[in-house]
Amino acid sequence: MKAVVKHRRGEGNISVVDREEPSPGKGEVKVRVIFTGICGSDLHVYHDDIKMLLNPPVIVGHEFCGEIVEVGEGVESIVPGERVVAETTFETCGSCILCRTGRYNLCEKRKSIGFYADGAFTDYCIAKVDMVHKLPDDVRWKDAVVAEPLSFCVNGIDFRGRIRGRDTVVVIGPGTIGLLSLQVLKAKGSTVVVVGLSQDESRLSLALDLGADHIIRADKQDVYETVYGVTGGNMAEVVIECSGSAAGISCGIEIVQRGGQLLQFGLSGEPVEVPFELIAYKQLTVRGAFAHTWETWERALKYLETGAVRGEPLISHRFPITEWKRAYEMMENKEGVKILLEPVG
Repeated sequence: MKAVVKHRRGEGNISVVDREEPSPGKGEVKVRVIFTGICGSDLHVYHDDIKMLLNPPVIVGHEFCGEIVEVGEGVESIVPGERVVAETTFETCGSCILCRTGRYNLCEKRKSIGFYADGAFTDYCIAKVDMVHKLPDDVRWKDAVVAEPLSFCVNGIDFRGRIRGRDTVVVIGPGTIGLLSLQVLKAKGSTVVVVGLSQDESRLSLALDLGADHIIRADKQDVYETVYGVTGGNMAEVVIECSGSAAGISCGIEIVQRGGQLLQFGLSGEPVEVPFELIAYKQLTVRGAFAHTWETWERALKYLETGAVRGEPLISHRFPITEWKRAYEMMENKEGVKILLEPVG
């Protein structure tokens, strides 16, 4: 089977190669991949600046949906033919306080699909049965493919955040995470302002289609003054920073109200300089979010099942995995929104 592989550490070092079809071991399942989404963290793997355990040579890709084709020894909870999505967690220590309290996403020894264990930019992927979630019958493949990033957003908003339905929330960065966060926030009843740049025009237009109350083009409008006007001078109770840029983080600290909350979702890949003293002066609560747990996945699937969140409107391009480089370049240039790779086998 064809697979997109990170061969060794360092910038680049990715190509399409032939790999043997994998077989599931004890407690594992083999999934025929239908769709795989390219994530910003896949670009960090390309540039080798990801702050996660990376174990090349490894097949890249971790946002996927597919069908069970084979189960390993001891697997009884799922059978071939079932439609599934899978968490990125492949292995943890199982004994640290984080694992023992259900926060295995934070285990220091956590090993992930697409980074440490072979991922989904290929025909077939192996997952631990304990990390597999059955898709509700009404959830289509093109919505299911965003289950992984949506689970991350649910972790940050519903579990890490302290967001009330009446809050005004500013989302900085109208990419996949920003647009999924927008939908979760609207389901909660929040007023949502989405901030982007002029080059994000199509993404900002999509944000309006998905329910954004206001959009701001940060390179053409004064973000502070606009948020001031939208909130009647109160500023935003919550800011969700999804860009990972120094400008975005600094803007978030500036526009959140005193005593408010900043949720950091975006990854910068490098140190950034921000007005950190404002966190003290404004008595801000700053929370990070990383990955997901079983509970966040189940809630994400409920959002998809009820139609409160949709993935299909975010899908802008589809490529065979053999054209991964073109797809990566589009991601780097912020073209489109959610770009999918499909198996060629």
